[in-house]
Amino acid sequence: MLKPLSIALVMIMAASESRAATPDLSGVWGGDRAMLTFDGAGGHLRSDCADGALQLPLKTDKSGRFKSVGSFQTYGGGPQAADEQVPKAHYSGRITQDTLVLTVQPDGDQPSQTFTLKRGVRLKIIRCL
Repeated sequence: MLKPLSIALVMIMAASESRAATPDLSGVWGGDRAMLTFDGAGGHLRSDCADGALQLPLKTDKSGRFKSVGSFQTYGGGPQAADEQVPKAHYSGRITQDTLVLTVQPDGDQPSQTFTLKRGVRLKIIRCL
């Protein structure tokens, strides 16, 4: 009699684990010279000297990790060419509670950049001078 009950409990526990919420990326994340906003169109990264876009779908795994592709363009002071090709980039990140560590690896010879962001923090971005 206990055996069917034990099996039922194991099945319920397994089902609730598979439905366990994965960390949510939505909203605004800010800090460390950057602000990242997620909406229905994807992710938009703004920093003091760069802009980036993360493509959908963006889903975290159970440990809060995610990967995405998109674009990432750095800027310097002074005029920029208006018709410059926006470089592609690979994004990876991990959410731990209300902290998101985001790494951007642009294609080509640009170095990767890592940002540590907090959920709900909005910044006024001052662009490169």
